[in-house]
Amino acid sequence: MILFISETDLLENSFIEENIDVKILGTAVKLVQNIQVKEILGKSLYNDFYQEYSNTFTGSTLSQQYQDLHSHIKEFMIHATIVEFMVFNQYKITKKGTLTMRDSLSSALGIPDFENAKNNFESYRSYYKDQLMRFVKDNKLNDRIEDVNIDLGGADSFGWFLDY
Repeated sequence: MILFISETDLLENSFIEENIDVKILGTAVKLVQNIQVKEILGKSLYNDFYQEYSNTFTGSTLSQQYQDLHSHIKEFMIHATIVEFMVFNQYKITKKGTLTMRDSLSSALGIPDFENAKNNFESYRSYYKDQLMRFVKDNKLNDRIEDVNIDLGGADSFGWFLDY
């Protein structure tokens, strides 16, 4: 699977530190792309963009419109990945159950602080989602979307709900 953002994109453009579990980060990126980006773009536009983007690895270049679309996708994915990564990085599922992960030299956020931080990053994700949706709509790419209703009035939420 070809991802629309790289580990470098994330580390250079977010608050995620360099010393992280890349497996967890990669899983978060894949989920954001496969679920959230695909939902925003719709199946046809997603598949068209994916094919064109894939061709860039063999020497092709994206059209200006797809370069601009990629910029919007990238910003959205960076911020959506932070939200997903926060949860995935906090917990580990093992044969002993679900464990809370903590670095021995740091202290974990309490639930209220964790939720506040997550909500803060969620607001950025929502902003960039709206920007991506506006770009799709303003550039009339939405005529290729069969299965997504673009509603710029609010933001959807993905991820886990922690109820304590």
